[in-house]
Amino acid sequence: MKRGILSGLMIFMGTIVLSAINIAVDIAPASDIGENIIPNSGFELRDGDAPSSWRFNPGKANASFSLITDAHSGGTAVFISNSAPYGPNIFGQIILAKNISLEPGQQYTLSLYLKSANPGNAWAGGCNGWNMRMTLPKTGANWQRVIKTFIAGPNDRDCPIMINTDSPTEGIIIDSVKLEKGPHATTFFDKDSFGGKCAVTLDVPGRLSAVSNEARVSAYLYVPADNTPFTVSLLDENNNVLRSAEKKASSGMNRVAMTLSITDDTPGNNRYRISVAAGGIRKEASFELFSPAQYLALIRRSSLAVEELKSVIDVSDKKGVQAPFARAARAIAGRFLKIAEIKYNAGLIPEAADDVRYIEATCRRESDAQKAVLAGSARAITIPDPALATVTIRNGNFYAGNEPVMLIGGMGYGELLAELDVYRDYGFNILGDDFNSYSALRMMTNDGVCDESVFPRFKASWDKLTGQNVAIAYNPTLHYFPFWAMQKYPDITGGDVVDVLPDWSGLGRHRTKRHKIYGGFFPFAIDSPNLRTLVSDYYRKLAPALCDHPSMHVVWLMNEPTYKSKDTNYVRQFCESLANKYGTIDRLNTVWNTNIAAFEKITPPPSRSPGYSDWLSFHQDQVASWFEWLAAEFKKNCPKALLSNKPMAWTLLSPENGIDFEREALLWDIPGCDAGRKPLTENEFSFGWTEPIMLFDFQRSVAPGKPLADHEYHYIHEPDVSSEYVRATYFHSYFHGLRMSQFWVWSKGDIGIDKGGAGMQHTAWSQPKVTWGTATAALDIRRLAKYVAAFPGTPEVFFYFSKPSLYLNHDAYVKTLTSAYRAGIALDAPVGFITDRMIKNGDLKKCRLLVVAGATHAEKEIIDAVQQYIASGGKAVFIGDCLTQDNYGRQITSPGGSIKRIADGKPRELAATFDTLFTQADIARPVRVLTAKGDAAAWPVESRTAVVGGKRIVYIVGLNATATDIRLSAETPFSGWEDLITGERGTGTPFTVKPMDVKLLRLE
Repeated sequence: MKRGILSGLMIFMGTIVLSAINIAVDIAPASDIGENIIPNSGFELRDGDAPSSWRFNPGKANASFSLITDAHSGGTAVFISNSAPYGPNIFGQIILAKNISLEPGQQYTLSLYLKSANPGNAWAGGCNGWNMRMTLPKTGANWQRVIKTFIAGPNDRDCPIMINTDSPTEGIIIDSVKLEKGPHATTFFDKDSFGGKCAVTLDVPGRLSAVSNEARVSAYLYVPADNTPFTVSLLDENNNVLRSAEKKASSGMNRVAMTLSITDDTPGNNRYRISVAAGGIRKEASFELFSPAQYLALIRRSSLAVEELKSVIDVSDKKGVQAPFARAARAIAGRFLKIAEIKYNAGLIPEAADDVRYIEATCRRESDAQKAVLAGSARAITIPDPALATVTIRNGNFYAGNEPVMLIGGMGYGELLAELDVYRDYGFNILGDDFNSYSALRMMTNDGVCDESVFPRFKASWDKLTGQNVAIAYNPTLHYFPFWAMQKYPDITGGDVVDVLPDWSGLGRHRTKRHKIYGGFFPFAIDSPNLRTLVSDYYRKLAPALCDHPSMHVVWLMNEPTYKSKDTNYVRQFCESLANKYGTIDRLNTVWNTNIAAFEKITPPPSRSPGYSDWLSFHQDQVASWFEWLAAEFKKNCPKALLSNKPMAWTLLSPENGIDFEREALLWDIPGCDAGRKPLTENEFSFGWTEPIMLFDFQRSVAPGKPLADHEYHYIHEPDVSSEYVRATYFHSYFHGLRMSQFWVWSKGDIGIDKGGAGMQHTAWSQPKVTWGTATAALDIRRLAKYVAAFPGTPEVFFYFSKPSLYLNHDAYVKTLTSAYRAGIALDAPVGFITDRMIKNGDLKKCRLLVVAGATHAEKEIIDAVQQYIASGGKAVFIGDCLTQDNYGRQITSPGGSIKRIADGKPRELAATFDTLFTQADIARPVRVLTAKGDAAAWPVESRTAVVGGKRIVYIVGLNATATDIRLSAETPFSGWEDLITGERGTGTPFTVKPMDVKLLRLE
């Protein structure tokens, strides 16, 4: 079958008949099975309740482990579950009891068999620094082999091997682990599993590509005696034997090679089973066979659907009728038919076939929908498209005139640049302008000298985007640094000599070179005077070009920053700050409980010690001051600039990384971030949402009048993700105050390759379902902007955000706070956070219910304020031991009075208590989402209520992991509702909320 099928394609329908298929069987001694370095690799040998040669380590995740009989090979496999939330250094693992010695420079392949409906964030690997990892994917109810090839590094002579679970999962089953030399995974056969009797292992993937009309699969057969007969059978999905062959095997291990040949190139049936039987042992494997002929037939059908869709759009254009969803479908088809061909040419025919089927179904559905609009039987959908150059900011939203505007788009490089002409057809109206090399500090070629040749390209790019009415999110990045400056000014790297700039690719290409990294995308010391001169010169050259451009643009100043330093000058500044604070070393020693001779003798204090509070306070202040300096320098050259930044959402609760999110929110015109979501269940929730939503609620609490931005919207790093999940993440984020986003990444990524740059496998733009979910979410959120803009609302429930507890009791505080926040998120009312600064400003008066969740430490002034709040009638709930120590760990009297005190627990348990407390505190919940019986909150279904145009608007997001029947209950009765997203109408009677459902109801 000739490849490159998109060129010269004939458009016709193939007749569907049963293809003729043959099977040829060859047998030979098994010489191609690589030696397995892993001991007890099938977990058949036991030491009590654990497998020999392995050990279970529940870690901080408190994961559970057991040996079970649902095995891939032999009779035993390992089951792992985990209920702990995702967080730094929170994991459970099964790890080899003794490390393995690998040969540096030698290529190895690690493989295992996995079964899990939702493994969460799980991986297998290890080696030096645990840097060799392969992600464990969802497999449903089937076993799937996961494989990674790598080269052992110089420090891998003592290599740990492990399977880790880093986030909640109801369970993963692991079996048949293999580590072998070479670039390929050979068949797993565990000598411990068959004890000298006949044994069969089938190496048959569940979905098989018949490249050039042939597919090859293998079985490995162990028999104890020569001339042992065995049978190979090919069956159809109805258990009819299509072909059968009888052979004899020699004693020992044999490789049975089976070649499936399609003798008729007409598309036909593709579901089969292979059976191999010997000595009373039978093994079977079901599979789908995808042939070039079948794929070609799908291409023909899809191409017909695309042509029909184009015709419908042409008619709509002539009649002046908008067709936004049809245009998005056409754009997706144009892109993904090409990507399907790339997958096909890489031998990934099943994946390519899935994409083409999806394209055909999408095009036909949108053709029919637009035909109904043209016929007058359906309402035309219009998407507001105001001139973005006129956008202003107020009340936490972007506005064009008096109409709210939501900004949604992508970011990328060459592929995005090539698709700019159809970018708007996807429904997007903002773009992360990272595809031009001008956005880097390296354009400074010497002291005060700038490569100004980039400016014409800069202007041409922005002129085009402005002409398309696309807003711009732009990063004049600092981490692509001029190396000449590092060589000339050693203070830029703390006095250390460097050979190269850091490698940001994720490929570790500079492991053997001297370089200096202070954190994420920080190759320089923020206290370097020469650095600041260089950045000042850069902004002075660049900012006026930005300022003069009429586009709507936002400038975010650093990429994914985290910062750590123990450079001599940094520590000296810390000592000076302590001298200014304490005056005498004796006073410091009293507070720190130390015996330090002089301020200049101080070194960074150990983690969680009293002095650690001063160190992290200094550290966060230094990093915040750096960003404040950056903002001032930029605005000095462009006063009207809209500034933002891009710290990672997960660092909200990781102060050692230097980011003070409160000062960030107060500083920037548009508080920004880089946040990740996961299409995996998270405890009792349908997908992983906690980190971004917690940050958005925090930012809106601190700076309620500002719109929020996610400048690198992460939502996909896994294959086969649904459009429903994608839409849920977008609506959920925008309901919590997000107003601008650019997804990662507009690239097909590394198709069929088990290595590549960071985040370049299973990308968003390699999956048409994800693209469709993103495009339709963008269109719907833009269309419904005035309703989305009414959320999240003003909170009356506040969670105390305790920096001292983060500093001195980090892990316990994060666990309790996160669990409590998850419990409170889905009780029909907005929730927020209250910080020490806010409490000192008197913001406790805004609080109807204060939640202190595991916050053991606080300044005395804060504890006194909380005590006064309670004494004056304020309602509070304390979870666990709270406010018992000051910010240096000294015991202090905890507030007393009318406080509800409860033990820490899982979110569902806490939610039931919170629901009662919300009612007792008279928290406004004008519309409740209750169970079908109406007697309890339908937690974790999330809802909020707002009023728009005099009508009550209720959103519902299916955070629930299983389908839930709900009933709407309102303080003021209503007769019915209309879903503004779908147009569906109903009454208040029960209806079902499926996982990841999104509804936006207008009550009548």
